[in-house]
Amino acid sequence: SGSVMTSLEKLRLICIELEETRAVADICAKYLGIVVEDMEDAKKLPKMDKIIQFMVSSFIRSVKRASLVVIALDDVHHIDSLSWKILRKLYEEGRNIMIVCSSRPLSSVK
Repeated sequence: SGSVMTSLEKLRLICIELEETRAVADICAKYLGIVVEDMEDAKKLPKMDKIIQFMVSSFIRSVKRASLVVIALDDVHHIDSLSWKILRKLYEEGRNIMIVCSSRPLSSVK
């Protein structure tokens, strides 16, 4: 019987396929709440733009066979700047991705 890959192992495999460093997968894993016990040295951590690109490329790679992927987001007025950057790149690079967002009117957001 074959062994089951962990989420971290899958991310690291995608990193190899996308020709990225393991540190990028490890940082993304931490953002996703995956425990990384053998994380690479913090001095070699990649820049945020590289991490964002990896996240976007990984998602696009994962859905490339789908005819359409709909990402529906509610209360987007609460989204942080990192999430906006990722959504923007998905919008720019994803050919089969539709992003639907809803928000309260900006005048009512405190």
